[in-house]
Amino acid sequence: MLWFLKPNIPKLKEKKDLQGLPKAIKHKDPKIRKEAIKALLDIYISEEKENFEPVLGISSWKRKKKLADFLSNAGIEAVDVILTYVEQGRIAPSEAIDFLLSLKVDINETLLKRINENVLSDSIGGGLKNERDIKVFDVIVHVLTKKGEKRLVGIIMKLLQEIKPDLYEKDLTYLIWSLEKPLKVFELKEAIPWLREVLKIGIEKRNYEAVVRVIDILIKLGGIERSEAIQVHRIMLKEKMDLLEEVDYFTLKQLEELGYEPEDVEEKVFMLWWRLKDEEIIQMGTAALPVLWKFLKKEDVRAGKLIGEIGDKRAVPYLVEMLNKKSLEDWLRRGKLGEAFEIMRALHKLGWRPEEHWHKVLYFTALKDWNGLIYSCEELLPDDRKPLSLEDIYKSSDPNDALILRDIIIYCEVHKYEHNEENDPVRTFCYYEIEKALAALFNLATSTKHKLPLKCLKTLTAFESNTPDLNWRCAGEKESYTFHFLAAIAAQSIKR
Repeated sequence: MLWFLKPNIPKLKEKKDLQGLPKAIKHKDPKIRKEAIKALLDIYISEEKENFEPVLGISSWKRKKKLADFLSNAGIEAVDVILTYVEQGRIAPSEAIDFLLSLKVDINETLLKRINENVLSDSIGGGLKNERDIKVFDVIVHVLTKKGEKRLVGIIMKLLQEIKPDLYEKDLTYLIWSLEKPLKVFELKEAIPWLREVLKIGIEKRNYEAVVRVIDILIKLGGIERSEAIQVHRIMLKEKMDLLEEVDYFTLKQLEELGYEPEDVEEKVFMLWWRLKDEEIIQMGTAALPVLWKFLKKEDVRAGKLIGEIGDKRAVPYLVEMLNKKSLEDWLRRGKLGEAFEIMRALHKLGWRPEEHWHKVLYFTALKDWNGLIYSCEELLPDDRKPLSLEDIYKSSDPNDALILRDIIIYCEVHKYEHNEENDPVRTFCYYEIEKALAALFNLATSTKHKLPLKCLKTLTAFESNTPDLNWRCAGEKESYTFHFLAAIAAQSIKR
């Protein structure tokens, strides 16, 4: 390419030309440089969202690193482009910070000018009127802090004189997060009065995320005593306990650093709950039950599991009710199966045994009880076909046997993932049984003489969304067995 000619940026972008675009960002024409930077950012954004045949790299980290390398040779115009993309919400502040720090040109003056013009120009709130403004401010402040730009101190102090914390109820947390690093790095003790005002407002507005951040800064600057910080936390914890609200990791970490001790057993259990210290809760025995019952009544499966371990049989009807609020198909969908297994294991600990067949499928699968599953399947057969023979089921032409095949697939599909070693006998067994069961179901589903039970088909297609590996193919067929199950459902719907 002859670079004294004007490069065609749209065409280079369309081709994802990672040789032409990096050259274009060094073109003598600033407009072309700017368009080339935009094109590279657009390619990055599209690949982050679509992840389809990425040219920048397979992983998100590699894509960001490669783009940062390309942008490192850009001129000062890259600052405006990157900050504009932050304003538009097209790239995250953390991405913008990395891209700006990669630039080889000196950008401090440009960033300081941007703050003075766009942030300090407004007499009310320093021009930070919404989350978009604060995000741009956050990027600039983080970059200048990282570069050790001491002129930022004067700007921040002027900004704090203009900012009225009570105007930032919605975005207060993000504002504090933006200021946190420079306030700590430059040890701006002059900011303590402003921070204490924010602390007061945060408590009044129940913005506890902002409160915890402010306490952290005040501790660093020596603006709050340990006893006062603990008292503020007691107020917050009391309200969170009443509402069963989450206590985030940052708060728990701060409490630990302060040497915080729970006031009573209930508060101790509540904190252990959010620290995910299940074994310690179980060791507390019946003393932990009042808090656990509160979580169970909010249908928290984990609470049911812990109550089961402690042995409170009063939880049985609650757990069964939670189980029955979803069908087998709902439990088998992506992300739900683990919850069903936790309920089943808790019920087992409490002495409950299933009566409904779909309960038994989940129960024996959760307990890894293959013999129990086979026995429950045998109950579906007429007396003259007992005891159950899997080989007969795999050769059967009775569509009602599809339910037994379904149960075998569910059990084996779940447990093959728990045995990762290639030569593991359980893994080999599961793969073998799944393949035979799927082949049998395929033959039943494609037969013109029979209709498979609709609930069997619906269960398997629901389960397929959770296990994309259900794609064994029959000889000479291009589509997976699952494709044929879906086709069979559609055909039955039309007939009905």
